[in-house]
Amino acid sequence: MVAMAYFPYAAADGVTIVNQLGEDLVVHCASANDDLGVQTLVNLQEYGFRFRENIWGSTLFWCDFTANGYPPHRQDVYKGDRYLANTCWCTSCNWVVSPNGFICNGQQQPSWTWGGTN
Repeated sequence: MVAMAYFPYAAADGVTIVNQLGEDLVVHCASANDDLGVQTLVNLQEYGFRFRENIWGSTLFWCDFTANGYPPHRQDVYKGDRYLANTCWCTSCNWVVSPNGFICNGQQQPSWTWGGTN
């Protein structure tokens, strides 16, 4: 859990990632201020973290994903209020990683597929 002291009484935001690849998924999440370390998720395992949005609304978390048979992929998993153009705007971002790509809060992200950076 990452807690920022900018808004000590504000509700915490969060990210959850569920592996639905059918094999192990290696996830390494970070922000400009916090490195959350490397997690290895077995099929159907869930990983999550909570944090507080910074005062500028510019909090950004991304994760690097790797799995056998898939190209490495970096995905923004949380973008703060400053990034309202974000396709998957949320305060509680629930991600599913599948062979077809990345699903955020139940919506397939068509441009967010394996390989590259989004």
